[in-house]
Amino acid sequence: ASDVYKRQTAGKGSAVLNMLRTIIGRDKFAATLKQFAQAYAGKQVSTGDFRKTAEQAAGGDLSYFFIQWIESSGAPEFKLTY
Repeated sequence: ASDVYKRQTAGKGSAVLNMLRTIIGRDKFAATLKQFAQAYAGKQVSTGDFRKTAEQAAGGDLSYFFIQWIESSGAPEFKLTY
């Protein structure tokens, strides 16, 4: 992998998990991690498995989040105004 690719992706996992925690709340995020670890210990998993667990803990659809931050390609564009 190129240096550019590494710079663009190195922190993505932790950033996405932090955003998910912000969206669903600290308690539901903790429940997601606990339920996921218990349900899938020692098994192969997919992003879909994690999404289902997060949706169960959050009590709602999170497809918009996973499509935007996991399944889509490209870099986000931000517009700052003040």
